[in-house]
Amino acid sequence: MGWSPTLTWLRWGSKYHLHRKVLQPPFTKSRVGQYATLQRNEALICCKGMIDNPDDWLNSARRFAVAIVLEIAYGLKVTGPSSPWIQLADDTANAIGKSGAPASSIMDRFPASELSPIPLFEASRARAADSLT
Repeated sequence: MGWSPTLTWLRWGSKYHLHRKVLQPPFTKSRVGQYATLQRNEALICCKGMIDNPDDWLNSARRFAVAIVLEIAYGLKVTGPSSPWIQLADDTANAIGKSGAPASSIMDRFPASELSPIPLFEASRARAADSLT
């Protein structure tokens, strides 16, 4: 999927420790307080959305989560429920969900199969790729 350099996909080792060293400081106990105002404002927007349109509560909750993560991580503001950032987060979550359980591919279970010249699962791989696009 091209996400190998991210912390969630790294194996334990020097790269993992380097990424964690860079990413952890903003989330220490003494520094998380700086996000309280953002979280409070987004919670109010979320509650207002749920009160105004109770049948669409899931979109309010989704907007709440995406807005906080994007603001903290990238400084991006989610301007409303139809923001393209919300759709991008949905698409990413779907891709992750369809990628299968961690360490469940044939290459994980039988590492030598990666070296096989025979494309054993070409058809299923193609179907999986088509379902993600």
